[in-house]
Amino acid sequence: MARGGRRRLATGTAALLVGMAAAALVVPAAPPADAAAGFPDVPPGSDAAAEIDWVAAEGLLLGYPDGTFRPGLGLSRQAAAAAWHRYSGEPTPACDPAPFTDVGDGHPFCGEIAWLAEQGITDGYPDGSFRPAGPLTRQAAAALAFRLQVPEPRPALGCDEAPFADVPADHPFCGEIAWLARRGLAPAYGDGTFRPGAALSRADAARLLRAIDPDCHPGTEPDRCLLPAVDGDLDGDGRGDPVWVDQPNDSPMSWYRADDPTPLATAGTATDEPTHVTGDYDGDGRWEPAWLDLGTGTWTTTGAAGVLTAPAPTDCPEVPDGVLGVGYPAIPLVGDLDHDGMDDPVWYCQTTGTWTLADGSQVAFGLPYPVTPDWATDAREPDLYHDMPVILSDDDGRDALGVYRPTDGTFHRHPGDVV
Repeated sequence: MARGGRRRLATGTAALLVGMAAAALVVPAAPPADAAAGFPDVPPGSDAAAEIDWVAAEGLLLGYPDGTFRPGLGLSRQAAAAAWHRYSGEPTPACDPAPFTDVGDGHPFCGEIAWLAEQGITDGYPDGSFRPAGPLTRQAAAALAFRLQVPEPRPALGCDEAPFADVPADHPFCGEIAWLARRGLAPAYGDGTFRPGAALSRADAARLLRAIDPDCHPGTEPDRCLLPAVDGDLDGDGRGDPVWVDQPNDSPMSWYRADDPTPLATAGTATDEPTHVTGDYDGDGRWEPAWLDLGTGTWTTTGAAGVLTAPAPTDCPEVPDGVLGVGYPAIPLVGDLDHDGMDDPVWYCQTTGTWTLADGSQVAFGLPYPVTPDWATDAREPDLYHDMPVILSDDDGRDALGVYRPTDGTFHRHPGDVV
């Protein structure tokens, strides 16, 4: 949903940052103002070039004194600590007392490593050491990403089947690696392997940081935060057009067609929700950009329909933090459910499985999210418990309420058809 401010990382239980290939990373105490890409060993258009540009511009992973980035080298544990700390935007804590036996107050990365320990992201090795110059493994990177993204209480991740040929179901990091793979974030190899004990390269570290960043879409330019909006027929030719939304933290949003750098519209603020509310509200056969003020429930369209009011349902229980990952229970969607030729706002409550239509009427249709499951003993992935709302077409091509059921991979259309 809408974002605000710098990234906020999940605090959590103790986690391990276990090793990968050792390569010293030059990360200055504060990113220089001109920390941009342009590394001679990362030419434009090369593998992970966009992601490397982004992490360099953000001051998360910088280069070496000779000006190179060395994308194929591994990331050290101390460099990972520095990168994740800078990603958080949090102040560097004092290094007193020393967080680990081999990380004293004179260590150049003591503050960043102490921050990881304070946040419960790592508790080091059983012997009390952190091994800062040691390498970060790909399996550890998966665990790190999960623990930083999912707040407590975290579910115990199970592994019903092997996500990769070399990650069996009984692998100690199978759950975290499978979690990453389900989100399309696992940097796999072309032969279908994950190579969990291998070094996470600096290029893959850039990919991972970019991919999990909540402010921006992976692969885009470092100075733009693009989010994919619902595809819609913007020009009335009967075909959907890919739409991106530039949603910076401190200025109005802009909508773009994928093939045109000229904005379709520029309006709203970074606290508004733009990605699920594009639709044909005025019935002219073309979709127009729109945005939703989540606080007031006003839907502002850029077409003749103007401003619509459809607040979120008040009888939708909150989802506890650590269950869904966010505490926001109601999902906004758009559909012509009264079949008058014009789209209308609609809400789906995840915790009750109930739809609220534009006229205020409600329809119970969907498998709701269990609010109080015992995550400590149930190893299933929490996102697989409940239906996901969609707008489907009926047999006459008209909009209808629908849900996707991850437990069996089926779509269900109201009042009960499986499609």
